[in-house]
Amino acid sequence: MPNAHAIITGAAQRIGRHLALRLARAGYDITLHYYRSYEEACATKAMIEQCGVCCSMVQADLDDPEACAMIIPHAFDALGEASLLVHNASLFERDRLDRLDKRSLQHHMQVNMIAPALITHDFARLHCSAASAHIVCLVDGMTGWSMSSEFFSYTLSKAALEQFIPLAASALAPKIRVNGIALGATLAGHMDKPETFEKTRTLVPLKRNSTPDEVADALMFLEASPSLTGQIVRLSGGMHLATNHALQFSSKE
Repeated sequence: MPNAHAIITGAAQRIGRHLALRLARAGYDITLHYYRSYEEACATKAMIEQCGVCCSMVQADLDDPEACAMIIPHAFDALGEASLLVHNASLFERDRLDRLDKRSLQHHMQVNMIAPALITHDFARLHCSAASAHIVCLVDGMTGWSMSSEFFSYTLSKAALEQFIPLAASALAPKIRVNGIALGATLAGHMDKPETFEKTRTLVPLKRNSTPDEVADALMFLEASPSLTGQIVRLSGGMHLATNHALQFSSKE
């Protein structure tokens, strides 16, 4: 019997790599999407194959609709029909509404919202198996921090992706489930200072940040729960329960 097959966008490094390796250890063949991180993608592919499963790589710029249209056909041709699609890739850049650049808004919306919608459409169109399939979107649970007016285009695009989850779940049922994982402070980003990243832990109700292992655990839980669809698992230490005032991002930090 062939292995299950998972497609993960942005899987060359960071959270995407962690999810790919967890799935590989669980026996999934992996299609690893990347954009610029070729060397990291090759290293991740080698680690995946050490788990005794197959791995295919596909390079695509999610800002290009024509490139997006190649991802699912390539994955299905390389490793067969997939049962899991994980929308992990994301663009994260700072901008504000009072000095908004049209290109920044278009770029964020294309990568963070339009590309997942287009790839989902292709996945649903090409999925012919009688068995059910599953789509998981990684969204942002950092209300008041990365999800703030300091990152206007990013926040708008990620909010749209969160709304996409119940819409897609309703549209694609009963054959395909759609769920989400909302990340809290999990890995420091390229704009984070150590003290800023640590501050999130002190302000959330549980006084702790999430870990890549927790994100992978949540993905495996969603995979193993065939009655769950249209749901979002929030791994933010209860950040969504705190006041926006207490969690407001400061551009001086």
